Formats: sequence, C-alpha cells, structure tokens
Amino acid sequence: MLTKRDSETKEALPSVAFQLFDDKGKIIKDRLITDENGQIKVENLAWGKYFFKEVKALEGYVLDEKEVAFEINRSNANQTIELTKLNERLELNQPEKPNKQPELPVTGDQTSPWVLLFGTIVSALGVRIYMKSRK
Repeated sequence: MLTKRDSETKEALPSVAFQLFDDKGKIIKDRLITDENGQIKVENLAWGKYFFKEVKALEGYVLDEKEVAFEINRSNANQTIELTKLNERLELNQPEKPNKQPELPVTGDQTSPWVLLFGTIVSALGVRIYMKSRK
C-alpha cells in the first residue's frame, strides 16, 4: 500500500496518479490514483522487485518523479507493505514543472541516399533511351 502525504502537514493527498513498474522497467499497472485517504492498494503481485512512479501531481504540488521501490519475497509475501511518499507544495512564484512529454516515434522519410541515386540513374537512362527511339 502506498500513501501520498503533504510533506509539511502530513495530510493525505487524493487524486495523485502513479504507475507501477517491475524491476526491468515494464509497466505492471497504469493509472493508479490515490483515493480520498491518499492511498493506493495493489494486490496479488508475484514475488519480485517493483517501484511506484508519480506521473501526475495534485494541483498546487510539485511532481516528484523519484521512484518508491519495494520487494515482495518469502518473508513479506503475506503482509501488507506500507510505503509513504511526501509531496511539496508549489511556492507562489514557482512555476509548476511541465509533465515530461512521452517520447514520440520517429516518423517521416528514412529513404537511403543510394535508393535516390539509383532512381535518378534509371530515370536518366530511361529518358536517353526514349530520346534515341524518337530519332
């Protein structure tokens, strides 16, 4: 269980979005939102290492992208693992950090210059053959 709290007042922070990753960086659960008690509960995870990462802060708070790691193993598999993450409020003159944009795939033409050169040569030969046939 992860609990999100204000770093100064320690009050629970609802509506904060997280993702859960395995130790290889694969997203296990997406769009995990803290409830009115500032908590996220995830059940039925296999043994292994995991981490939570905050992806959207509550309005008026700084987005904290530090990972909150934990491990499920033989000694704690039947227990509730309690984690706490604190958030700092934005100062009045401090602009909110923009959320990182996801990396977009590279799009557009990736044609090899050799293909262009070959096409130009074939076109030139075609024009030359056509011009000879007209004589």
